[in-house]
Amino acid sequence: SVDPEWVHKTKWNRSYQAVQDMPESAERWAQLAALAHDFVATATHYASIIVMESHLAPHLRTIPPSDRLGGTAGGVKFEAGGLVFK
Repeated sequence: SVDPEWVHKTKWNRSYQAVQDMPESAERWAQLAALAHDFVATATHYASIIVMESHLAPHLRTIPPSDRLGGTAGGVKFEAGGLVFK
């Protein structure tokens, strides 16, 4: 069975790759513009929530910090809308 969380996380890349695979056309550029618009709207929405709630204790936040994300850069990381925020 496919993990629905994995499907959600790969949406942006799969959508972008699908547009990139389209033949050069006005439709391809329209699809790319729509995808970029949706990406910015999604990122802005979730980033706003993360920033507005940054003063709250982690357990009270709508989007709590993720402890599943590693990395060497450090800092608090969040996952929402198929995106990672740092």
